[in-house]
Amino acid sequence: MGSYLVPADIDIGLQHYPIDKIAQMIKCGDLILDKTFRKTRTDEWNQETKSSLIESLMIHVPIGNFYFEMTDDGKYIVIDGWKRLDTLNRFMNFDKDNTERFYLNKLKYLDKFEGCFWEDLSVPMCRRISERYVDAYVLRAWVPEEIKNDIAIRMG
Repeated sequence: MGSYLVPADIDIGLQHYPIDKIAQMIKCGDLILDKTFRKTRTDEWNQETKSSLIESLMIHVPIGNFYFEMTDDGKYIVIDGWKRLDTLNRFMNFDKDNTERFYLNKLKYLDKFEGCFWEDLSVPMCRRISERYVDAYVLRAWVPEEIKNDIAIRMG
């Protein structure tokens, strides 16, 4: 028989974030792209898959929900959505000397943006992406570790 669970111990909130807020949170270290919860470490997305995610934002195709764990100091660790957030970070938080940044490649609908880096996009297109809202489920800091780990496993 399983152990007893106190339902009040589970506190998962829903937050709505614009993409630019997510990118800023990653850049300043408030949203941590911790690889601990990643399903696998060897199946990195290729440039075409990354570009497809960015194109989805450009044409307002939903990119799914994210799951974060809140830490005791108020930061967030990504539980689910790591690859999508890593892709956003590598595209939007660019450093021209960063070898991990990428340009758009093999787009299905917006081929006029082929070869573009973030800084090459028009201001209206950057705004279209950065003002897009996404949802994140946030596990509060006081949720027991066992439950956090179980949720991560169930998501896998």
